[in-house]
Amino acid sequence: MRKADASDIPGCLSMGKAMQCESRYRHLSWNERKVETLFRKVLLSPNGIFLVSENKIGLTGFLFGFVTEYYFGDDKYAFEYVLYVKPEHRNSRYAVELTKGYIEQAKLLGAKEIHIENTTLVETELTEKFSERMGFCRIGGNFIME
Repeated sequence: MRKADASDIPGCLSMGKAMQCESRYRHLSWNERKVETLFRKVLLSPNGIFLVSENKIGLTGFLFGFVTEYYFGDDKYAFEYVLYVKPEHRNSRYAVELTKGYIEQAKLLGAKEIHIENTTLVETELTEKFSERMGFCRIGGNFIME
């Protein structure tokens, strides 16, 4: 696991598209230019967190998020936009490494709370168990209306 750089963007775009196609978001549009712009903003921001995992062949996963202040006060929290590991690498150490890196970076950036969520509906039970093993606790639920 390491911090991402601009050369990782094409691979992360490919994984981001794969995540969208695999998830409940597959019926929504994909705007690669918009995603690339967001990746670049996170990379350039002092409050951005952008991490990749890799093996000898190439990228195996990525996580990107942000640290910001709550709207009601001065305390900071971290949130992740995406934690994605390629399906063929999901029973490996990559998700753990990315999550540990995220927690470390969030703390370094002053986050008092660190959020992680799963709204993709991909392997929901496994993801919830993983999040709990990593030290996260459930605080509510997500609801949607289409």
